[in-house]
Amino acid sequence: MKKPRDRPKPAAAPDMPDFRTECDHLAPLETFDPAAFRGNDDVPQAVCNFVLALALIYNDCKDAIYAHVVLAGLKPADRRRTRVSGAVAGAQLHAFRAVAGLLHELFDLIRENDDVLSHPFFTSVIQHLHPVSREAWSSLVKVAQGATPTDPLGKKLLLLRNKVFFHYDAKALSTGYAEQLRRAAYGG
Repeated sequence: MKKPRDRPKPAAAPDMPDFRTECDHLAPLETFDPAAFRGNDDVPQAVCNFVLALALIYNDCKDAIYAHVVLAGLKPADRRRTRVSGAVAGAQLHAFRAVAGLLHELFDLIRENDDVLSHPFFTSVIQHLHPVSREAWSSLVKVAQGATPTDPLGKKLLLLRNKVFFHYDAKALSTGYAEQLRRAAYGG
């Protein structure tokens, strides 16, 4: 019988408070003039619509990632296969696929709003971002527009775009299936 390769242990889910505790850390509610998202002579409605869509995708991604992390905390301590571990893994996969779907929609949104990306108001907002955030935005836009970035985030987004986003890459699926069979054979 072959000895299984030494493989790294999966990273533990980060500690995350329960939902109500997390909500306690949110800033107090604020109101603002709803007209802030109405275009004017300086900022076209298309820019306002794009920013609103970005905000919605951000919130949806945050919620789906939160669900994924919370579900990780429900995994049984032992690594045996049980109905509970299977149900948790299935729900976690669904949460991950929700994030993947949201990123796919974000890429579409970026591609469909090329004119907004180059609008002076929007470019000035991007220029005011922290440099790390600006680089991340740049990688996101490059991947959305079909480029091949070389930075670590860009490479991960590219992998997601090309191999995960509801694509059924037969070779990648076969590799994953073989890995699951190998793990099953060695109780991992």
